[in-house]
Amino acid sequence: MEAKGKVHISIGENLDKISVKCVIEFALPIENFRFKLGLPLKIDSIDADVDVEWDELRAIKAQHPVRPDVREINVSAANPFKKLTVGYSGRPYGWLNDISGSSGDGLQIALFQSSSWRVYETSVPVDFALVFEDTANYDVWEYYSTDIFAFKKGLYFTAVHEDFAVHCIKQSHKEYIRFCAEYFNKITAFYSALYCPIDFGKFEVLIMDINDSEGALIGESLLVIGKVPDFANAEEMRHHAMILIGHEFGHGWFGADWSSWEVWLGETGAEWSALLYLLTEGETKCFDNRIAQLQKFEEEFDTIDNSYVIKTADLSCPQFGAHTRGALLFYEVYRRYGTDAIKTILLTMGELDAPDTEMLLAKLRIKLGEEIPNLIERGLTARDYSVL
Repeated sequence: MEAKGKVHISIGENLDKISVKCVIEFALPIENFRFKLGLPLKIDSIDADVDVEWDELRAIKAQHPVRPDVREINVSAANPFKKLTVGYSGRPYGWLNDISGSSGDGLQIALFQSSSWRVYETSVPVDFALVFEDTANYDVWEYYSTDIFAFKKGLYFTAVHEDFAVHCIKQSHKEYIRFCAEYFNKITAFYSALYCPIDFGKFEVLIMDINDSEGALIGESLLVIGKVPDFANAEEMRHHAMILIGHEFGHGWFGADWSSWEVWLGETGAEWSALLYLLTEGETKCFDNRIAQLQKFEEEFDTIDNSYVIKTADLSCPQFGAHTRGALLFYEVYRRYGTDAIKTILLTMGELDAPDTEMLLAKLRIKLGEEIPNLIERGLTARDYSVL
């Protein structure tokens, strides 16, 4: 059984608080429905087409620092119901627990995560659609109907470079935006020639400038950059743009499934697509700096947990190293066997119907023999790649 849901989100005057009315219509009548909701939000009402009762089953501690604690709610009725309306409001949990960009005119930007503003992990699968209300003062974007982004009108600018439009608050980012647009065209053309053509069409970019978040995420037509760092010079800025655009748009060919340890394939494929572009274009300084940065990230992760590996014991998504371990393992392959070996691996990864490390290794054994696939296989559970 499935259900259709409409999530009416009212942002209003202050991004520090949202009001939500979640209307769910079930394909068949049910007598019981469970869901989870972020603890920062307060349930105002739960109604149905018959009398219902609801109670909080338990509070659940977040397993990750950027996710909120949640409560599990159970709704029940003596008679089956087919339509349910859940009303709730409050301050949502922001990306990395940070809603920033305030000024005398009020908040400029915000990001609300899926596990904070929406009903989720429902006992019956629900296909949700978002409906934004009271947004006269804000422009709003959504990411796969999970994350919400809002910029206050009049407090940001838009730079358009052909089909590449960037929305940003800081005028100082204009040169960085120019580099991003330039390498968007160059890198996607390189990937299309190497793998298979992809037409990204019109693409929007949001630069959020959220403190302590230099990462990014990419959807079908939206790239979100958490924060643009301060650069010492234009060359450093150009290098950052190449790496970011190269990695994120590499996901167009290498998707990342964060539900298991196999996420390493998508992240490594995207990262090494960017690194291969640098090597092909003679950008060796940028390549060397990126490898050094990845090695530094590994050292920082080691201070938190020095036992993590690519292939976790329970086959779950690793808490650390999903972006770095595979990239550094492939660097060891590159260091020993060169660019052609890396290119063969990437092209073989592109042949996979789904992330499947065993299938990748089997295909590589046919194309490259035993030595390189065996090195990669040992690297999945190793800590020191130099002694593989």
